[in-house]
Amino acid sequence: MRDAFLTRLARSPMVFDGAMGTMLYGRGVFINACFDELNLTRPRLVQEIHEEYAEAGADLIETNTFGANPLRLRGYGLADKAGEINRAAARLAREAAGEDLYVGGSLGPCLQSGQVWHDGLAEEIRQAYAVQVAALAEGGVDVLILETFTHPDEMLAAAAAARATGLPVLASFAVNEAGE
Repeated sequence: MRDAFLTRLARSPMVFDGAMGTMLYGRGVFINACFDELNLTRPRLVQEIHEEYAEAGADLIETNTFGANPLRLRGYGLADKAGEINRAAARLAREAAGEDLYVGGSLGPCLQSGQVWHDGLAEEIRQAYAVQVAALAEGGVDVLILETFTHPDEMLAAAAAARATGLPVLASFAVNEAGE
């Protein structure tokens, strides 16, 4: 049985898996496809990638949910499937992780490249993250991972939703050459 995530992290460095999108693209999934939908339409492909990372020595497997919030899924006509997609992704990662490895629920930005944060979007973004984190938590992830955010206010909205689950939260920013 594995220790609690934060206990394990305090003990020594951990190896996380690699880029799911890169692996999917390398297996013929086009870049304009909804990678998150593959948790429902091609679950075996997603699980095989998770299993390969586990076999390669990863301590933590991330869910295939980087863009699986209702706002990003809306562009594919899948906003109403956000909960289902996230629960399925957590289940696939958990099955590959088994009893020994950890599962991280991946959350990326709602805002697309070039979009600007404004207060009019704040509540819609908060609700989108609340849907996603609730489904990931229900699916059994050990930690929530907020990845490559560029807008501090958006990250804070995601972090607030994540914190409400009681799960540990890791966060990262993407910074350009100008330090923005």
